[in-house]
Amino acid sequence: MDARSYGLGSWQQQPGQKGFDVSVMEEVSDTEFRSIVDACGRYAALAERTTYALVRRNRDRLLHLHDLFANVQRFGGAFREVDQRALTVTFMNELLNWLV
Repeated sequence: MDARSYGLGSWQQQPGQKGFDVSVMEEVSDTEFRSIVDACGRYAALAERTTYALVRRNRDRLLHLHDLFANVQRFGGAFREVDQRALTVTFMNELLNWLV
């Protein structure tokens, strides 16, 4: 019979060291281990999909553009003299990219 034990923790390997230093922080049962491995696999499958990466990139661009517009509004003076129509079109394009 194969006696296995599972745990959550960390490992470290110094340069030139053979093997690893393992630090177990929490013992887990076989059922918990399989559940964790399954959850990690599902997350990896989702995170690695190109569609998800595209949506995430578009979301990040939309948030950065929103921050830019908020800064334009926050600071008055000549800095505010930007083409509002161009900003609006750019923002709507990024919003559509995120939604599509």
